[in-house]
Amino acid sequence: MDILSGHTQARPDTPGPGRPGRNVPGFGLRCLAALLLLAWPGARAHAAPEPKLLEYQAKAGILYKFADYVEWPAQAFASSNAPITIGILGDDPFGPFLDDLVKQVTVNHRSLVIRRSRELDDLKSCHLLYISLSEKGRLRSILDRLGRASVLTVSEIDGFASRGGMIHLYVKSKKPTYRINPGSARRAGLKVSSLLLTEDKVEADENPSNKEPR
Repeated sequence: MDILSGHTQARPDTPGPGRPGRNVPGFGLRCLAALLLLAWPGARAHAAPEPKLLEYQAKAGILYKFADYVEWPAQAFASSNAPITIGILGDDPFGPFLDDLVKQVTVNHRSLVIRRSRELDDLKSCHLLYISLSEKGRLRSILDRLGRASVLTVSEIDGFASRGGMIHLYVKSKKPTYRINPGSARRAGLKVSSLLLTEDKVEADENPSNKEPR
């Protein structure tokens, strides 16, 4: 099943990868609507927003949805009710739209909060880190500094997943999609739901030194 299709069945608010916890009515419809904005020409003609704005509204709806399908180790949180923190490193393409999306959302009984900075040190405690295109020139340094920290990394930088990042978010046929490097996630102590790991979405490391021993 492709989580980006919006055709996910309702599941109880129970912790664990692939079992998202929601208490907000219409969550699935809201995410699906964001995706449809990108793909439906009629919506663009009616509202006439800029194409890039439309694209990043759709990507914002996908970005925080990844938290539904990943389980962090208990020690990644200060307490049992600590929020899941999403960090934006570098230029922020989402603006307040992302904040509005997560305002009343919970994942496995945890709220979501957004933090932004141009300095990695300010965001090392985040659980999900979006690395902006503006950080392309220092990507290797960012990933090296994160090491095996339990941080789910997401970026639109070309080849992100094959270069040691975890999720490469990009547009294909005018729709957002992703590639995921499960090895990078495992090394960071993250458990990724099989719902994300469909065969056409899995990416292997280009760098042999990043690969896990057999």
